[in-house]
Amino acid sequence: MEPNGGGPNYENWLSLVLLAGIGGYYYMFTKSPSQEITYMDFVHNYLSQNKVEMITLCEDKNNASYKYRAIVETTDGEKVHLVLPQVENFLMKLDMAQREMGKDPAQFVPIKYGPGMDGE
Repeated sequence: MEPNGGGPNYENWLSLVLLAGIGGYYYMFTKSPSQEITYMDFVHNYLSQNKVEMITLCEDKNNASYKYRAIVETTDGEKVHLVLPQVENFLMKLDMAQREMGKDPAQFVPIKYGPGMDGE
């Protein structure tokens, strides 16, 4: 192609492809993997409707105010999370809510402890 001729400018195309790649990488790897919900949303929209498959408790190193996070895996594959100031309080409330629903402890939602939890 001629330098001043009207042909395609490959440097512009390369820049566009590079920017699109960076944008795609940013979107895929920096967005939050789950939506944050409140405890009341959790109880009303997930627990009481038997939509909870598993709860994983882990440390939240990104939050200065709240030290823990409960990641809720739903039966339809969705993931949501709650931020927790204390794990013990959450576990107590979860136990009470499931008992009030009439569930037998053998039917309770399974809880898994993630890295850094040491089975609190």
